[in-house]
Amino acid sequence: MMKWDRERELKAINMRNMGETYKSIALQMGLSESSVKHKIRRLGQSDNQDKYKHTAEKTEIAKIFINSSHRNILETHSGFGGMTEFYNSFGEVEAYDIDKKRVDFVNDLGLEGVTCIKADSEKEIYRLVYHSCNYDLIDIDSYGMPSRYFPHSFNLIKDGLMFI
Repeated sequence: MMKWDRERELKAINMRNMGETYKSIALQMGLSESSVKHKIRRLGQSDNQDKYKHTAEKTEIAKIFINSSHRNILETHSGFGGMTEFYNSFGEVEAYDIDKKRVDFVNDLGLEGVTCIKADSEKEIYRLVYHSCNYDLIDIDSYGMPSRYFPHSFNLIKDGLMFI
């Protein structure tokens, strides 16, 4: 099976923009339909396209559960800061993202009380556990396999919330 490179990514996006289905793109490129669908979605997310975000829905659900006692917040994937900004209205936010462009975007928002760091949050979990860090709210918003954060992330929360 063929692998992704920038040229193939651009070709897939162009084909999708021209109305091709994921299945058609996959057949023409020698890839699985699932691979094409996920790649196009991830590329859209990395460009901060609204149709690939779920910030509004997530905020509405979070409002039901979050209150003023949730002051120390860990966000494993800040993205472009949609939820980071919301969480910041409750307390201090420690946010991670692996993409420097997204980290810079969040830091440029100038949110007081937000520390956004370029790092692999999956690896940072181990460091945070080692240093006995504790959070009132943890948002594990990984794409794909949130199970990679368990059981370690449970050691970071005593009496609080975890959004997955």
